[in-house]
Amino acid sequence: MKYLLSIIIISFIFSCKKPKIVTTSSGQGKENFDTFFEKFKNDSVFQKQRIKYPFKMAFFEAELENPDIEYYNKDNITYLNLKYKEEFAKKEIDAYTQDVKFYKDTARIELRGVDNGIFIDVDFIPINGIWFCIQLIDSST
Repeated sequence: MKYLLSIIIISFIFSCKKPKIVTTSSGQGKENFDTFFEKFKNDSVFQKQRIKYPFKMAFFEAELENPDIEYYNKDNITYLNLKYKEEFAKKEIDAYTQDVKFYKDTARIELRGVDNGIFIDVDFIPINGIWFCIQLIDSST
């Protein structure tokens, strides 16, 4: 059941218009995150090249103290659909928003449910000035 739920969540997240991109002048990396992210969410080949392997996916469950952590390599990871449309926030079922937040050395895509338990973060870091996706953390309830 948990595996099925994970597949549904991943498919849902990654089958989604343009997120609200917060621009930053912090000089995080040499590659512009906005440009990188547009290509990352639209090009599956590019995406596989820009994921840091092993790719970590952590799933928190209310009744468990520690998350269920899974690691994926190039051969067993599927396309992460981070496409977003504003109407996703107004859906009757599984409505959510998607925002980009910048921290000291991380860019984070935040998927937050609207009156539901969706709570997912996808983290990116610059390595030698190039952005890479490093993990997905699903704290949905």
